[in-house]
Amino acid sequence: MHVRHQVQADINKAAPSELVAGAARVLSGDYIEKFLFYRGVGKFDVPVSVATDSNGLLAVANNGEQTLKRMLLLNVKRDQLKYSIVPDVAPGKNVAATSPMLNVSLEDLRGIMTVELTAAGLYPKEP
Repeated sequence: MHVRHQVQADINKAAPSELVAGAARVLSGDYIEKFLFYRGVGKFDVPVSVATDSNGLLAVANNGEQTLKRMLLLNVKRDQLKYSIVPDVAPGKNVAATSPMLNVSLEDLRGIMTVELTAAGLYPKEP
């Protein structure tokens, strides 16, 4: 689960219920990314696997029973963002993909994600 919160003036004085394990500042904006990790909730197989060969090519495998729709691969290094899009992967199939190579600004990435999520019927938010 991923949660995004705006940075508070003094995060050290926030109530314990407001803090989430694994907080990390991302880029130079005014946001803190927070990730929630749960242990012991259950065990399940993830229907996708990604492997890299010595040439940097990715093999995306669908081990599940449903088609994996377009996926966004994102490489974040300090203040540099690179992305690529993997097409649909049918159940039991593999798709070759390149490592993210397209440079993108955070604002442009937001736009790309909005377009992709809208096309998948998952965006915009309901009023």
